[in-house]
Amino acid sequence: MKFNTYKTMKLNYVLTFFFGISISILIGYSSYHINLDKKQMLFDSLTKKITHQIYNRMDTYREVLYSGLGFFEASNEVTRKEWSIFVTKLQIQKYFSGIQGLGYTLVLRENELEKNIKQIRSQGFESYKIFPKGKRDLYTSIIFLEPFNQRNIRAFGYDMYSEKIRRKAMNNAIETGLPSLSGKVKLVQENGIDEQTGFLFYAPLYKKNMPLETKQQRYDAIEGFVYAVFRTKDFLTNTIKDSLPLIDLKMYDGNTKSSNMLLYESNSQIDINENFNK
Repeated sequence: MKFNTYKTMKLNYVLTFFFGISISILIGYSSYHINLDKKQMLFDSLTKKITHQIYNRMDTYREVLYSGLGFFEASNEVTRKEWSIFVTKLQIQKYFSGIQGLGYTLVLRENELEKNIKQIRSQGFESYKIFPKGKRDLYTSIIFLEPFNQRNIRAFGYDMYSEKIRRKAMNNAIETGLPSLSGKVKLVQENGIDEQTGFLFYAPLYKKNMPLETKQQRYDAIEGFVYAVFRTKDFLTNTIKDSLPLIDLKMYDGNTKSSNMLLYESNSQIDINENFNK
């Protein structure tokens, strides 16, 4: 009888012991997943915030481009000094941080090249030229770019239409009449120091009083582009700077996740959980 009681007590002890372990494991497992769910919610909230911040910033830059178009359309001829004053008053480095420069590129046909070069050189820029060399159906030349600092001067006279990624965005702007964003490019402004990928934002300026109903009419009427230049790292650092320490961010040009299409990588030192990615 005592033996049976002892066996029963021992069995109850063992059952209680294993039941306790089971409950501990269950609580631990539940706590892990509750914590994981919280982290997932935080991650989702953070990615939505970042996406929202980027879209809002690009909407703001779109308005900057439209203001530049309005400045041209309200004038018979915008001078270099007037463009400098206009951009200075915008205070882009203070209120529109992330923009490397705000400029105007002129569209030229082959028979207009020599006249343009003579005109710009007569303004004191004796070394001005349109580059790269080569025969093309259509040419462009960056004639205004503010701030006109050492980095941006490197792009003075550059024909953005000669490069396929820029040309694709410019063509899209011409055909739609709307601001168009380029894909990933290497900016002419890069000088080998802290080099970054870049992208551009174009808004088309058409000649006044010309028909714009068809695609061909828009190409015939295109006069130039007001455009903004962005260095990707600088743009993102200024746009989502509060969120960057909290997340490891990779941004690609398009839907292909390859090194060739990589625009930006934050290289955060945070622990990365592969369960969380967008």
